[in-house]
Formats: sequence, structure tokens, C-alpha cells
Amino acid sequence: MKTAIITFTNELNYGAVLQAYALQNFLEKKVETEIINFKFDLNSTSFLRKSLEIIKKIKFDFFKRKYLKMSSKRINNFNDFKRNMQNYTVAIVGSDQVWALDIIKNWKDIFFLNNIKNVRKYSYAASFGKNENYIENKDEIGKYLNDFESISIREKSSCDLLKMDNIENYFCVDPTLLLNSEDYINSLNLTKYNKKYILVYMLVIDEKLVDIANKVSEIMGLKIYCFNNKNRFGKNGICIPNSSPRKFVEMFYNAEFVITNSFHGTCFSIIFNKRFISVIHPSRGIRQKDMLLNLGLSDRIYSDKVELNYYIDNDICKSDLFINEIKNSKEYLNLIINGDINERKKTGN
Repeated sequence: MKTAIITFTNELNYGAVLQAYALQNFLEKKVETEIINFKFDLNSTSFLRKSLEIIKKIKFDFFKRKYLKMSSKRINNFNDFKRNMQNYTVAIVGSDQVWALDIIKNWKDIFFLNNIKNVRKYSYAASFGKNENYIENKDEIGKYLNDFESISIREKSSCDLLKMDNIENYFCVDPTLLLNSEDYINSLNLTKYNKKYILVYMLVIDEKLVDIANKVSEIMGLKIYCFNNKNRFGKNGICIPNSSPRKFVEMFYNAEFVITNSFHGTCFSIIFNKRFISVIHPSRGIRQKDMLLNLGLSDRIYSDKVELNYYIDNDICKSDLFINEIKNSKEYLNLIINGDINERKKTGN
């Protein structure tokens, strides 16, 4: 049973590439899996920015060649995609914001597998990015989803919206959480550092987060390392721009404390059991908030009513709820691999 993963890997985005790596890593232990190799970019980027990011692109390309098993055919349009899908028995769409219509735009026929025949269609932890993407396009999306044998969503609030419209679905965690810390340490051969530092990962620049990080740095007496190109932390800040995806994971592995407004920054803080603050993303924060609420880690969401020392002094606590959600998500994938997903539907589990 040859399986195709349809997700984002062509962007210079750590979370996108690493969630694809994690899902394939989990599936490959049981079934032959390829990630569809898209040639097109989802985001239009200026020539100047592409020039500035050439080093980062080289590192991302190296990571993908070494750690991802991509389809040999590079896909640049829907007709290419349709022909290529004849090589697979199963198609899994996800994870990441693969159903965010404001992102996928003209590529929605690909990410909703529209008019793709003779393949079993599933999603795994697919995200609408923000619930408005579903609410404002529910009729169109509903027609696409009718063709799926089973649907798994990453945000429980989105799961509830689909259920209100009688679209059966399951909540599953982001693929990065399917692997534990040892899995990443061993598979990526991560190095242990001697230095202590605070790690900041800002998906969007947020002055509130900068202020929080500077205060935490003062309390802990540690330097701030950040992935951004510009140092916003004065003498305490050290930039590590153009890092590879492997280096990105390694920095989380070694951090003493993490401050982030990124969904996947939050994921890797959890994976490596780091004390952290998750500052809710201003436009797509439902992803962070939903995950932390549903995994019993809502106390890591930043609130100006909570003393910073609470976040600094208290370790994170992975509850039974967290462990069960990981277990259920793995079981969902195992049922797809074994062709037993319909049995889960019958039992309602």
C-alpha cells in the first residue's frame, strides 16, 4: 500500500517541514510513504527576499534531501498532480494549514483532492488556519469533504464546527507530537550544548513578546537566542538567522526556557519538556490556544495577570489527557494503515 502525504514542504517554514518529517517518520515504520513534491510556492515572495534567504533555502533543501522521502515527480499544476496520484493507494492530506483557503487559494483542488479517483482519501490533523476560513466557505468545503473516507482535524474548535454541520471527524494532534524527544534526538542526531540560554521564536514580530523576553532574561540572567534576522533584544540578544530545520530542533532541545508566538514553537517546547510561555498569535492564535487547552497545558498561555516567575519556576505537566490524545492520534493513523478506519466509525471511538 503506497501512501502519499499532501502537505506543505516547499516553504522556508520550520513547522511546515518538520510536521511533514514527523508524519512520514511515523508512517514509514509501517507503510511505504512519499511526500508529494510540489514545485510551486504558496506565498509570492519578492526577488529581494528570495535573494536574502538563499542560504536558508540551501539548508532547507539539504534537510529535505537527507530526511524526507519525496515523490520523484515535481508537481507544478493540478494535471501533474492528478496523473501522479495514480501511483498511490492512499492519500493523506495534512497536517498544517492545508485547508486554509486564504493560503491555498488557487491550489485548493490539490489540497482537497478534488476529482482525484481510485485513491482512498483521508486527512490527518488538517487545519483551516482560522475558523473563519471554514465558516465563510462551508458549502464549498463540505462538497470536497464528502469524498473523504475519514477526516481528522487539528483544532477541536474546528472539529466542533464540522460536527454542527453533520460532518463526522476526529481530533488528532499535530504530527510533530507523534514523536517524542528521544525520537528527535536519535533520528536527527542532535548535539547537547553546555551553554544555557533563553530561546525566542517569533513567527510574527510582537513588541509585547520582546518586552516579556527581556524581562525573563533579566530575571534568569541568561542571553536570548532568536531565529530572526534582526536583534531586538539589545546586548542580551544573539541572532541565529537562516538556521536549518535540524538546528531549529536542536535549539529547542538545549534551551533553558522558551518564549514563542508560534504553534510549532509551542509544540517543540512541549516535546522537549521545556518551561515556556506561549504568546497567542494575533491572527491565527486559535491553533496555539486550542492545542494548549486540549492538552491540559493552558497555564503556559501568557497572561499579564500572572507573574513571570510562575512560568519560570514551574515545570510543565503533561497530563493524562495529553498522553491519551497522543495515543488516540497514533491509533487513528494505524487504522488508516490497516484499512480498519470504518471499524472505528462503527464503534464511535
